[in-house]
Amino acid sequence: MQIMNKNGFSRCGEIYIGRLRKEGRYSTAHVYKNALLSFSLFCGTFNVSFRQVTRERLRRYGQYLYECGLKPNTVSTYMRMLRSIYNRGVEAGSAPYIPRLFHDVYTGVDVRQKERPFLLPSCGRLAL
Repeated sequence: MQIMNKNGFSRCGEIYIGRLRKEGRYSTAHVYKNALLSFSLFCGTFNVSFRQVTRERLRRYGQYLYECGLKPNTVSTYMRMLRSIYNRGVEAGSAPYIPRLFHDVYTGVDVRQKERPFLLPSCGRLAL
């Protein structure tokens, strides 16, 4: 078992996940945990350092997520969680600020909803 770097990316994420749980924000903590676990597996270590979080690695990770069949909103969510962990590391002085680090990955949200049949107001039948 590797000793986790107290100032590393993974450790920073774990500390924040612990804080979320302590605040009772279990669903948010769960999403962060999934994003961190997925990125760690992609990197091949559970002790990811801030040095390993590069623009190229993030781009390849995003591509990997798409190739695994994840939808754009899921990929975006994972990237936003990783960006949040990175920003916390920068604020804590554990990571150097790298301008536009997440520029090449999708962090937007697709607001289109799935098509659903709707009721016509006049007759109550489904519109096809």
